[in-house]
Amino acid sequence: PGLKMAAEHRDELSRDFEDMRELIMVAKENALQLINQNNPGGRVAKEESKNFSTAAVLDMQLELKAAQDSLMKANDELLVAKSRLQELEDTKVALAQVQDDLVKAYREIEIKDRQIIAFLRKTQEPSAQQSDAEDRLPGEPRG
Repeated sequence: PGLKMAAEHRDELSRDFEDMRELIMVAKENALQLINQNNPGGRVAKEESKNFSTAAVLDMQLELKAAQDSLMKANDELLVAKSRLQELEDTKVALAQVQDDLVKAYREIEIKDRQIIAFLRKTQEPSAQQSDAEDRLPGEPRG
């Protein structure tokens, strides 16, 4: 869930980043149009509109930089989450192997227990052959 949320956040920031880039391009184009426009205010009006447009572009560039920084941070968080997820997967595999080993050891202990019980019955009872057959697992050798 955290990994999915981080990826969605990263995608949202990426879209915001692209929107900001597009706004900057439009602002630059508008600034060029205002500068190149033949208006009644003359050179002073052109210079003022150029300064205004430049300031707007700089503001948008600062916002774009902030969006880039947020995107990089979200990407770093996503990489950390992926790394942690891989660690958890590795732990899961290791625990499954330990579980398999424990089941195998338990089965071996059960076999040894039955062999010991069978041996003890053989040494204590005259009808040891019947008891031995009952305590052995299928396919387990005698003794």
